[in-house]
Amino acid sequence: MKDLSVAIKLKEVQRLDQDINREYSKPYLWNIFFKIDGSCLTIKDNFRLEGKAKFHFTEGSHGNLGNVDLSSTNEVQVPESIGLWRTKLTPLHIPHFEKKAAGNCGLIVILMEKKNVSLEGVEAGHQTLNRMVEESLNEMIEAFDPRMVDLKDVDGSVLNYFKSQADHMAQKIEREVTNAVVSNQSLLQNFWSLLKKDTLIGFETFTFSQDDFEANQGKITFEKEWNTSSDGHWLIKGEALTF
Repeated sequence: MKDLSVAIKLKEVQRLDQDINREYSKPYLWNIFFKIDGSCLTIKDNFRLEGKAKFHFTEGSHGNLGNVDLSSTNEVQVPESIGLWRTKLTPLHIPHFEKKAAGNCGLIVILMEKKNVSLEGVEAGHQTLNRMVEESLNEMIEAFDPRMVDLKDVDGSVLNYFKSQADHMAQKIEREVTNAVVSNQSLLQNFWSLLKKDTLIGFETFTFSQDDFEANQGKITFEKEWNTSSDGHWLIKGEALTF
């Protein structure tokens, strides 16, 4: 297994329903790219993981999809400045075996809709989100129990462990982000936000391994749909590919 140059690209956001009663629909994105591979992690002789994940945090909140109103149109292209990450995946060496484990990369997408939260408040929430994801993922790496390793599928054991921890991480992050928004607004701003605070449309984590790229001839398309009675019907699309 060799190093692999890859690109993850979130391409578009679509609003699939058109609600004429909505005053406006101005979405924005918080995207966090990450990788867990041999460039940043080592599998030790006792099968403990040593190292830290690598991240690419994107900029901005309100308006980072441009000055677009999806109550009058149904699609916006995601700018490369917040939707594209190019990196290299390096396999991990498995001790005691003449084998390598596939490197993994991924993207955490958080789709929001602007309401009454101040820019200062929402950016505080954004920075808290970045910090919490980084801390949580690295805590998972440190806490990985080598007794969970299936020697016939070491990389699968590691990936399944992280997936099993995802729900707990999401609940913790949501609470901390909300607290950060409130603490960085004035009392009047907090009251105004309570009337119509920014909406979390949805979030999703996409992961791609070196094995996935090989199995899909170097190109993987991905998408996520959220259909809610209160916040509308949304779709995001993207692709991950080798180059």
